[in-house]
Amino acid sequence: MISGKKLSIKKVYTSAAKYIFAHPKGFLFLTIFYYLESLIFSASPFLHLLGLYLLIYLAAGLYYKQRLILNTETFLHATLRFVTAVMLFIISLILSSLCINLIIHIFCNGHGSCYLYTNHIIESNLGITVKYIVLFFLLVACFLIPSFAFLSEISGKSRSVISAYAKTKGSFASISVCILTAIIITWLFMAVFAFVNPYIAQFAYTTALVFGTIVYFKMYDFFYGISETKRTAGTKEEKALKTVKPEENEANVNQR
Repeated sequence: MISGKKLSIKKVYTSAAKYIFAHPKGFLFLTIFYYLESLIFSASPFLHLLGLYLLIYLAAGLYYKQRLILNTETFLHATLRFVTAVMLFIISLILSSLCINLIIHIFCNGHGSCYLYTNHIIESNLGITVKYIVLFFLLVACFLIPSFAFLSEISGKSRSVISAYAKTKGSFASISVCILTAIIITWLFMAVFAFVNPYIAQFAYTTALVFGTIVYFKMYDFFYGISETKRTAGTKEEKALKTVKPEENEANVNQR
């Protein structure tokens, strides 16, 4: 994490909006890609999630390398980091469920009426709200933060999940607010256009989702110290190396 600086939610969203206006073609490509995917694979949750992952992967390639990354090694390494984050989230859900059941069992101590009353509370509006709040914080802590390691593979830093927690230390609240804002924006987009047409509502949803993905990248940039200048400079250097003759490229590497 950048010493002495806190994540500014306003700057994150402003920077994300500026990036989209500066790269409208890439934004439109990703929106249409996920829109078509969501329509084709809407009946299959697994394929739908796979399409969502491909969206994030393609978006990360366009954002950090200004191109679609079709390298097999990069894809496998990035996917491994992403799957690790998914597994952490699933494990957190299992452990949370076990802890809650254990607490209920200890509290009720075999009394049937107590179990019925507890289940009634859990199924009430208050209980459902609490469950969603817990689910949201688990999503941030056990999936979104460790998934920064996935972006590190694509951006070229190759940092671990542990490093992701170290860099975001003390910023959990600001990250949560940032993510919650993206969720609210997505929900509002769907709510506004739902009355027009379901297909238009779906397109509005994918548009908001792609915007949220850029917000996610901007948060990563802050914690990993990647400025716009460094990101574009790194890409230009890669392109320059590809145009240099093999012997000249080798000489440059040896000089470094």
